[in-house]
Amino acid sequence: MILFVSPKIDGMKTPQERLGIGYISSYLEENGYLSSIINLSYESMNDDEFISHVIYNRYKVVGFSIKQISQLEFLKRVGSKLKQLGIIIIVGGYIPTLSYKFVLRNYPFIDYLIRGEAEESMAYFAKHFNDSDLKLCPGLTYVEDGKI
Repeated sequence: MILFVSPKIDGMKTPQERLGIGYISSYLEENGYLSSIINLSYESMNDDEFISHVIYNRYKVVGFSIKQISQLEFLKRVGSKLKQLGIIIIVGGYIPTLSYKFVLRNYPFIDYLIRGEAEESMAYFAKHFNDSDLKLCPGLTYVEDGKI
């Protein structure tokens, strides 16, 4: 099961829904894959509570939707801890799409990054994340042998 996360945006006074991850989650459901969404602008969880939530629900993949630079700090704090637990970390959104080289070089715990619209890509990812066809996933970006 995949958890999609929208980290809180520092300085934003009014929380916003993240339609992109809603579309992705709905598309996955239509194609027979389970996923959940957590919007941390609405949930009052600290880092440890969030990590405990991931562990308790046995998520194998956690996908972070990064819209603003301020969200990268949360990703750094919790992503590296989740990676140590063997959880697959995937990121997407405006910042990863536009600055994928920066993100992958500076956040080495990230397993995969998806650039662009991700509905079909995440369905492909869900179907193939345990086999060699994963690398044919549209928009999938990753580091292999030190190369992006």
